[in-house]
Amino acid sequence: GNDYNVIISYDPPETDNDVRITVGNPVWSSPDIWVDNQADGYDNPATASDKGNQPITGEDNRIYVRINNPGPGDAFDFDVFVRVSEPYHTVGGNPDFNVFVEKRHFDVLAAGDTETFYVVWRPDDDGDPHSCIQVDIPNVFNDINSNNNRAQQNTQEIASTTASPYTAVDYHFGF
Repeated sequence: GNDYNVIISYDPPETDNDVRITVGNPVWSSPDIWVDNQADGYDNPATASDKGNQPITGEDNRIYVRINNPGPGDAFDFDVFVRVSEPYHTVGGNPDFNVFVEKRHFDVLAAGDTETFYVVWRPDDDGDPHSCIQVDIPNVFNDINSNNNRAQQNTQEIASTTASPYTAVDYHFGF
C-alpha cells in the first residue's frame, strides 16, 4: 500500500565500432596481410621487417593478419576467417576461396586497438604457384562500415629447395 518513486537511469556503452582490415590498392594487395616463410627465420610480428616473403610450397608458412577498430566503441564477440584460393580459380566468375586455413575468435577489440596475429598455412605443390589469401570479418554487431571487413593478398609460391652449404666430396674406398 505504500507509494514508491523509482527512477532508473541507464547509459548503455558505445557499441558502434568499425572493425576493419585495409583493402589494398589494387584490391588484391592488402598491406594488412603478409606471408612470412622460414627461409630467413620467422619475424617478430611487431616489427615484421620482411613483409615481402612469398610462401614456400610443402613448408609451414605464417600468414600475418592485422585488424583494427578505430571506434567509436568496442567491438564484441566476432570471428576472423582466413581462407586461400589454391590454386587460384573462380566459380561463376567469382574467386573461390576453397581452402579454410583458420578462424580466430575475438571476445573484444577495444576502440583504438590493433591486433596482429598469424595462422599457419602449408601450400600444396599443385603445379600452379599462384594462390590468393582472403581475410573476412563477417557479422560484427553494430559495425558502422561493413565494406572494409574483407581483404585479399595475392601470392606467388616458390618451391622448397634444400642443399648443403658445402662442396660435395667423393671418397673412394675398397675392401
